[in-house]
Amino acid sequence: MDLPLYIPLTLPQLEARLAAVVRQELHHQQTHSPGPAPTLTPVEELLSPAQAAEFFGVCKGTVFEWLRRGLLSAAAVKVGGKRYFKRSALATAGTPDQRPDGRRQTSRRVAGMGDNKGVQPKAW
Repeated sequence: MDLPLYIPLTLPQLEARLAAVVRQELHHQQTHSPGPAPTLTPVEELLSPAQAAEFFGVCKGTVFEWLRRGLLSAAAVKVGGKRYFKRSALATAGTPDQRPDGRRQTSRRVAGMGDNKGVQPKAW
């Protein structure tokens, strides 16, 4: 049985040895690779539920309701136990103007709130 060796090294010596090993491994892979280097796929931008809600102009609860009804299931991805949404799939599910449930986005301003222009008070 081989026992591990203890070799006292300073930090610069350790860095130099690691750099040499990495260079050697890279050279070995470049000279012995079986074909062209693999191409990297573009990274998909993921949005949190809050960001997806902001994308559609709705609250987070609505996004989760759409997910429950299957309207956003193609866009949903679980990462580390948390749910995220692919931006490109959200764009195909609906636009900020046209929501996944088919309804058009309306203003969140409620009549009678805000500047009160054109709003008549109720007569009791």
